[in-house]
Amino acid sequence: MKRVALKWMVGIWVVGLLTVGITLPGEWASAATTYTYKDEVTKFTFKGGLVNISGSHVVWRSYGTNGAGQIYYGNTSTGKTFAVTKHGKFTDSPAVGINGSGEPIVVWADKRDYSTGETNFNWDIYTYNVKKQTETKLNVTVGQHITPLIEGNYVVWHTNPNYEMHLYDMTTGTQKDLGLGRNPVIGNGRIVYNGGRDGDLYEYVISSGSSRKILDLPDTSYVERFVFNGKQALWKERNLDLIGKNVYLNLDAVNPQPTDLTLPVKRGKSEYRHMSISKRYAVWLETSGDKIMLMGVDLELGNAFNLGAIKVAQFVGFNGEKLALVIDNKLVYRNIVRSN
Repeated sequence: MKRVALKWMVGIWVVGLLTVGITLPGEWASAATTYTYKDEVTKFTFKGGLVNISGSHVVWRSYGTNGAGQIYYGNTSTGKTFAVTKHGKFTDSPAVGINGSGEPIVVWADKRDYSTGETNFNWDIYTYNVKKQTETKLNVTVGQHITPLIEGNYVVWHTNPNYEMHLYDMTTGTQKDLGLGRNPVIGNGRIVYNGGRDGDLYEYVISSGSSRKILDLPDTSYVERFVFNGKQALWKERNLDLIGKNVYLNLDAVNPQPTDLTLPVKRGKSEYRHMSISKRYAVWLETSGDKIMLMGVDLELGNAFNLGAIKVAQFVGFNGEKLALVIDNKLVYRNIVRSN
């Protein structure tokens, strides 16, 4: 890929490496565009990991004893924080969203009713209504219920080891089985997920109950991980020779075609699952020498850029068009700035 010269600025502005050569369908790239970032350090502080943010609402898991951290909620506008769970058993995968009534809802996987031994892998899915201060257990069967995510009045998750997907409607209090699938991600009334028996990607539309395959890979390739924002998907595609690349797809395009965002490279000693996508940008982590770099692509212009060195634990993901990080226990928003 063609690279243009580095240009550095001082102060709070940090210039990224501009890489030109990615051409998205129906779009263009400008060699005159440079990218910088400006960090906005908020007053909101907390300690923990597995952070998820939606607007002014934040959830995370405390570090806890022996890894049995508890779920916490915070509001960046008011500064209020409190513990959602206090039972001391294992919790996992907290996420937050706003239901149809405008109320913040926290969802997570919970092991309070099960032992923590090596032979018991069962988890339950819970929600907590912040405004009403009510907790609800969603799943009706015993099993490994994991990876819950929420949008509006819907919560989606899957089970191991059979890869059964479930959709819970908080309005009616009913659960629907969606068939086989893994790692469902909900957005804009749609659910994108890994195939339960292959390495492809699928989409399920809640309003119509219809599903379709959006990515059909050969048997020698598979989607290792992905993110979805309700319209666009970003994933790491891997083959059996461990050659991988980052790929982008706009599901709403007239003729959706996967677009490679990175060159194929063999998996190295250090790789990171962290990636995120907004309406305008896609970002991920890469190793460069002895540093971990936050890399990105402008999905509108097709330009790639570098947003500087980062620690893995600092990465959260996009909240709107702002990239959320946690640095020294403080919530930081990294604004991406373009200039021509």
